[in-house]
Amino acid sequence: MMSHIKTGIFIIMAAGLFACSKSSDPYAAYKNGDFDTARKGFISLAERGDLNALTHLGVIYQIGLDTEKNYAMAAKYYEEAASKGNAPAQYNLGLMHYEGIGMAKDHKKAFKWLSLAAEQEHSKAKKLLGHLVGNRKGSQITD
Repeated sequence: MMSHIKTGIFIIMAAGLFACSKSSDPYAAYKNGDFDTARKGFISLAERGDLNALTHLGVIYQIGLDTEKNYAMAAKYYEEAASKGNAPAQYNLGLMHYEGIGMAKDHKKAFKWLSLAAEQEHSKAKKLLGHLVGNRKGSQITD
């Protein structure tokens, strides 16, 4: 009888630990495809200045993961992280400007953000920046 009680307590404790870890780690929730839980956790982290959380929120809103696509929100989160030096956010924001995702194409803004990401050795930013610039100088880029 005592062993059944111990087993029951262990199962309850393990379930409680699993629930806590699931709700407290938005990165794990994101990886597991639980985007609603991830979004809520990232919002909490973003309020405390977590740049990676801001970038993940941008992705969630840009793609529409368990929420409607919202390009304005995606750009807002990307810009907040990008302005503080987050290379993935700089790349994503540069890509949005380059391709006109949810906004008018703006190659000057794309150049700005892609250049900042490329300076941090972001390989996709370097590649897209090379395509954008081609044989032109950055100051000659037009929309």
